[in-house]
Amino acid sequence: MATKRALTPLISIGIAYLGFLVGFLVLLLAIGPEYEHRDNLVRGVVFLGWAPLAFTAVAVSLSSLVLVGKDLRLWLRIATAVLNLPVLAAASLLFVVGIWSLQDYSASFAAYDTAVQVCGHPPVIGTEGWGAGYMLPNMFDYARQRYTTHDRFIFGGTVYYCTAADAEAHGLRPYP
Repeated sequence: MATKRALTPLISIGIAYLGFLVGFLVLLLAIGPEYEHRDNLVRGVVFLGWAPLAFTAVAVSLSSLVLVGKDLRLWLRIATAVLNLPVLAAASLLFVVGIWSLQDYSASFAAYDTAVQVCGHPPVIGTEGWGAGYMLPNMFDYARQRYTTHDRFIFGGTVYYCTAADAEAHGLRPYP
């Protein structure tokens, strides 16, 4: 009985590591090589699903370490505490990134819908920064790229213009 209780700190932190691995595999399967707007949703759901699991695992691990610490060898107590640190750091970071991803997902819809209302038709998508150019609504990749204005993981900003002339006035050239 004492042996099982002594392993509780390691088992609970192991659950956080296992959950991280499962979340990573879900991301690998759900997010493809090219940008899709739903990637923000998937990233947000996975990160916000794993972070509370990790925080709970750290709480259980550290509280049970306090309760059974006298039964454990010193190196096992230190190893348990050290294994908790990366989980706590990753959970804190991924919790914030998960919230950002869900905000990006919803803000992109609002930005595109606003541009359609302002222009009265689907807007021209202009991409600034590296690979700058613009995309007309009839281009093959338009549907995939129309919600990219609020994505922190894409280099360069996306801006909507009502016409191709507006985009060219800002120094952008059409994509081939």
